[in-house]
Amino acid sequence: CTERTRIDVIEKINTWTATDTGPPVFWLNGSAGTGKSTIAFTVAKSFKERGILGASFFCSRDDATCSNHKLIFPSIAHQLAHFHPEFRRLLADVVKERPDIVHSDVAYQLQELIVQPLGSIRDFPSGCVVVIDALDECKDDSTISVILAALSRHVDKLASLKIFLTSRPESNIKLGFGDSVMQGATRRLILHEIQLSTVEADIKTFIVAQLEIVRREYELDQSWPPDMEIDSLSMLSCGLFIFAATAIKFIQDRNYHDSQGQLGRIIGNAILLKDDLSDPRHHLDQLYLQVLMNAHPKPSSELAERLRLLLGTIVLLQDPLSFHGIQQLLKHQLVNRFEAQSMRQTLVRLHSIILVPESDNDIIRTLHPSFFDFITSPNRCSISQLLVDTSRQHTLLLAACLRTMQGLKRNVCELPDPSALNSEVADLSARIVKFIPPELQYACRHWGTHL
Repeated sequence: CTERTRIDVIEKINTWTATDTGPPVFWLNGSAGTGKSTIAFTVAKSFKERGILGASFFCSRDDATCSNHKLIFPSIAHQLAHFHPEFRRLLADVVKERPDIVHSDVAYQLQELIVQPLGSIRDFPSGCVVVIDALDECKDDSTISVILAALSRHVDKLASLKIFLTSRPESNIKLGFGDSVMQGATRRLILHEIQLSTVEADIKTFIVAQLEIVRREYELDQSWPPDMEIDSLSMLSCGLFIFAATAIKFIQDRNYHDSQGQLGRIIGNAILLKDDLSDPRHHLDQLYLQVLMNAHPKPSSELAERLRLLLGTIVLLQDPLSFHGIQQLLKHQLVNRFEAQSMRQTLVRLHSIILVPESDNDIIRTLHPSFFDFITSPNRCSISQLLVDTSRQHTLLLAACLRTMQGLKRNVCELPDPSALNSEVADLSARIVKFIPPELQYACRHWGTHL
């Protein structure tokens, strides 16, 4: 978090961690863009500095590993093993006896990997905190309920731990926390119900700090930005930190070289709108639309199709790929000029919503999950040429995966002994990198998801 922001929220979290008699679970929930992950990262960093962070798991729909529910408890157990030596010894015994436990159901994982080792330790520090961020970004919604049910079943045996969870207020998650056991074991804080004036004050602090960086970077006059424009941008954010963060990136984008004009355009565009903007999402949607339209004011049909295909690919990939990886995955598509340089030019003015790397071999990802919600919803994205039809895009990616998998062959890693088990190949990881390119790895892992 920016200095001097979210003070009340972080103070409540710190008070919870310092109280031995309080509930063992803290659930921070809030709508998309309210700053949950930033808060989670900030408190996790603080816990680490204080020596009380036992483990953390930041879920992300952009990354198959970070959205795999079956990796949450094994990852937490692994980190707890580094936190406490006796836990490490007990966990090693469990893994030695059941090496395939990572493939077991999550309730069994929680019991065997965390609950039982903790129950055998008398001196485990009571202030140890486990952070799980963005639980709603697990790929399989049904498994989120299973995770919460498992926590409910064992929460009384996890007294040594304090569990800090963040998520959107999705119905299945609210239902899980509505369980009678979890209700009594959970401290709740709802970000989007905090008094708007308090949140807007934090957002204004963030905007002032970020625009000062822009002012110095572009050597603008000391009087910029005017207080009126700062206040207008703060009000437009309507409590959504992601609006402010996206707006700052739009203003700062070097591809426009016009920070003053960019700020004025955001505010001017909002003034011209005649729609009901009482829903904060409308402000964010209009900002996303403005970014897209400013980047390509009058795109040709070919450019629009290329941009739609590229955006659809970026938001639906189960693991992010680089420009080169996407080029290789989609090289059989009929859209012309889909090489890395062309893709880079297509995204050149979209740095405020897409994290575009300098190298063609570094991964591309969206700035925030809310862009996926926007670009795939016909009720929110009014640019029909760019609206991503998820069913159509999944079909396209499935076909691309199947074509890419035609590059498979027997003994693809050129092992001296093809009959050897993976565990018996000392340099297997290096061979995979050398002989199986990222797009082929992706196709083999995720073709079924696009089916």
